[in-house]
Order: sequence, then C-alpha cells, then structure tokens
Amino acid sequence: MNAIDQRLRDLGIDLGAPAPPVASYAPVVLHRGLAYVSGQLPRGDQGILSGRVGESVDLTAAAAAARLCAISVLSVLRRSLDGDLGGCRNACS
Repeated sequence: MNAIDQRLRDLGIDLGAPAPPVASYAPVVLHRGLAYVSGQLPRGDQGILSGRVGESVDLTAAAAAARLCAISVLSVLRRSLDGDLGGCRNACS
C-alpha cells in the first residue's frame, strides 16, 4: 500500500469502484504525463445530487456533494493509473 492509499485509509475514505459514465465519454484521458478527468458527479445513496447553493442546497450539503465528486475523481484516476495513485504528483481544478 502506497502513502496515498494509506492516508485515504487513515481518513476513512474508501474510493471503491468507479461509477460507470452516464454518457459517451472517457472519464480519464492520459496525455503527455497529464491526466484529464471529466464527468465526475456527486453520486450519493439517492442518486446524483443537484441544486443551487443558497437556494435548494445549503452549504453543508454542497460541501458533502463536493466531497463525493473528489472521491469519484480519485477513484477513476486510480483506475486509469493501474491502481496506483502514487503516480500522481499534482492536482488542479
């Protein structure tokens, strides 16, 4: 287990298997040492979460949705890197 997987485990974060794409696209494209990730939505127990912060979604729910997106990004990225997030050096949004 690499340091990233250990840290995720220490934080109680289980990436699980990536969700299948909801449309016809590649969740991750690797090109010249960069990984382009797209289409990662906040999927919860009741499906995809949606709404506008401050209107139909409060700040706490929005933060939880953002967390789900980040976990989804890490999950598809790990799969595209053959199960090893240790190959990832930086992240930007």
